Amino acid sequence: MQAAELRKIALEQRKAMPASLRSDFSEAIWQGLLELPAFRRASTALFFVSHGSEVETQAMRQRSRALGLTVAAPRSEASGRSMRFHVLEEPEALHTGPYGILEPAPEAPLARLDSGAVVLVPGSVFDRRGKRLGMGGGYYDRWLANEGRGLTTIGLAFHSQLVPEVPQGPLDIPVRWLVTEREIIDCSKSQK
Repeated sequence: MQAAELRKIALEQRKAMPASLRSDFSEAIWQGLLELPAFRRASTALFFVSHGSEVETQAMRQRSRALGLTVAAPRSEASGRSMRFHVLEEPEALHTGPYGILEPAPEAPLARLDSGAVVLVPGSVFDRRGKRLGMGGGYYDRWLANEGRGLTTIGLAFHSQLVPEVPQGPLDIPVRWLVTEREIIDCSKSQK
């Protein structure tokens, strides 16, 4: 199946999920995240801000701060098709970005990117090898290949977004871990 068709089917299924179920599954994903040693060791959590039917991260960001983590979120630079992570303080000051997604203000400080940072990665579909399809813009793949190189990546997804095989392009970067409401997947053990 082609990437565009796979993405379309997965997004339709995700959008059809009742909000209450999405909330319950997001809570279960948070509990799985807490079990992951890579997350427990982190000092900085680079979260995505949920949009539409994605895994809900607002409560996760608040709880991460309560655990003492610095929390950051991406800000898009549409002209350069890039993004940078900015620190989100409580209460979060989020503004609508160029794609209709909430993001930090431009004056928010940049997040520190060191070995204590973990990147929570969104996607429309994932496989057990950590390959993923985003929304088609390539923002995360470009960022992970440059500024985010070497950081621990954790995909957050509903189990229904897991498929046997995701087509991968030469610039796609797989995630190291995948957390769903049912399981924690060590993608490095599944890679061929």
